[in-house]
Amino acid sequence: MTSFPHPIPTALFPRIASAMAIAVLISACTPTNPTVPTQWNTYQNQRFGFEFPYPQDWIALPPPTNQDGRAFHEPDYPNIEIRGWGTLKLTGLEEAKETPTVPKSNFTTEQGLPAWLEVEVGTEESVMRMTLESGNVIYTWQGRSPKDRFGEYYSLFYAIAQNYRVNP
Repeated sequence: MTSFPHPIPTALFPRIASAMAIAVLISACTPTNPTVPTQWNTYQNQRFGFEFPYPQDWIALPPPTNQDGRAFHEPDYPNIEIRGWGTLKLTGLEEAKETPTVPKSNFTTEQGLPAWLEVEVGTEESVMRMTLESGNVIYTWQGRSPKDRFGEYYSLFYAIAQNYRVNP
């Protein structure tokens, strides 16, 4: 048995395991040329002028009364969902403090729009979120699933984010 000169405190084991799991998940989930099949449906939002593809068999949740977006979930797993929505950027001094801002771009959609794409790997749930600004609107799209299923849906979520469109 090998002994180490400075043993790792057992309190750090959960943090080390979590960091290793995140590294493995991210490295294993790099999408390769994601495409959206033509038989998919397209959600179109008339209020904010955006659209995104979604699997034909996914179930649409009731739209919010303000018509800012829509959510869909996997037919067999309601806790696996995608959703997109728009938010008007506020212009008043007091209101502007509450308006979210989009970080610099690290992602570009197929339409050529710069966006911010982030992945949050949580202890129970993981999320891929894309945010972009165009005109006076902040557009947000996200896919979410239980952490243990996120690897299965990563490429799907990435393909949808890549094919998100804002109508001119």
